[in-house]
Amino acid sequence: MSAEVDKSQQRPLSADRTGEDVRTSAMDLSSQVRWRLEQGHSGQLSDHDEVIHQTRVDMKRLRALWYLVQPGLSKHGRAQLHQSTQSVASALSGQRDQAVMLALLAEIDPGLPEGALMALEAEIHLRTVAAEVDGCPLEAALQSLELLDLTIRSVDWAAFRRRHLEQGLIWTGCKSQELCRRAIMEADVKALHRWRKWVKVWLYQVQWLLPDASTKWVGLLKPLGSNLGNIHDFDVFLELLRCIIDPELKAALEELEQVVQLKRRRELALVQEMAEVIYAKPAERRCHKVFDRWLKGR
Repeated sequence: MSAEVDKSQQRPLSADRTGEDVRTSAMDLSSQVRWRLEQGHSGQLSDHDEVIHQTRVDMKRLRALWYLVQPGLSKHGRAQLHQSTQSVASALSGQRDQAVMLALLAEIDPGLPEGALMALEAEIHLRTVAAEVDGCPLEAALQSLELLDLTIRSVDWAAFRRRHLEQGLIWTGCKSQELCRRAIMEADVKALHRWRKWVKVWLYQVQWLLPDASTKWVGLLKPLGSNLGNIHDFDVFLELLRCIIDPELKAALEELEQVVQLKRRRELALVQEMAEVIYAKPAERRCHKVFDRWLKGR
């Protein structure tokens, strides 16, 4: 029987150490990723979709860490870290994107005719298969992880100081707040999808500092990111629908589009409710409080 795929545990940063602690925490997470990929590649973990999902989540956690510490790194150093981390995620992107779209189709299918269902499945495979790497995504990810580990070890952390963490956290929080304003007040769809990324970055950064933070606004970051992710998936799905040009399927696909649009509007309403709470106070102020609590070891 295959073992269950466990989530990784972030090793919180210590306020008593600086750059060396960042490197230690990053390598700790990387080692958990390596174990999961090796177990998946060997067949000990048979749920490859979950292995891929958790690995991509961990790469997002690491990229959030790089954004958190980047004020104290050289331009070359932070570019190397981001590129190496993205390489691991990219090795797995095709399979995961395909799984998400197929799952979404199964969830919202209002009883499509067989022809429409087959056309959609074919479009999903066409759009996602190109991102796979030689049919061995786990092996490719392991190879990229080797480079990531080398990069983490080689980056010069000597100039890094605690104040850089506060600067990085504030930069992320303010960016998230600005994208929220553009997404909701200006109905900017591109900003909406960028906002999704920065909400998750902000959440993971808070978790690197205060993994047990229990304030209401922090507790809403995860569901906000999930709801924004659902909207993103709906938008990608709608693009797939519009790529299918077949007069015989037009009515069925239009009906499906209406179902998806309704779900999207419901998600957007939830997003707006959560955003009102999260951004009720300036993001910079919230970030200062998180940093102060971290310094005090709470």
